[in-house]
Amino acid sequence: MPARDAEGCLRILDPGLMPFPKDVMEVHEEKLRRRAARDGVAFGHGLAVASVYELSEPVVKLISDRWLHPEDAPDKECIPHIRGGTR
Repeated sequence: MPARDAEGCLRILDPGLMPFPKDVMEVHEEKLRRRAARDGVAFGHGLAVASVYELSEPVVKLISDRWLHPEDAPDKECIPHIRGGTR
């Protein structure tokens, strides 16, 4: 089950039966716990539900400048290569 972290990246909240390495899941959990603490949401399935509801928000609210200008992002590991945009 996926959920978005504090930076907007999709993370694995619950891998189900998929065999992800423990160290990978620890990174995902750390990032998701940071999001849960920031938003005051319990770590768990409620975090995934909150991520789904975000999809109803306007795109401008969901996509920050760091997605359009990855060179300025503090955490570049999940930033896609998007061209265009204005400052």
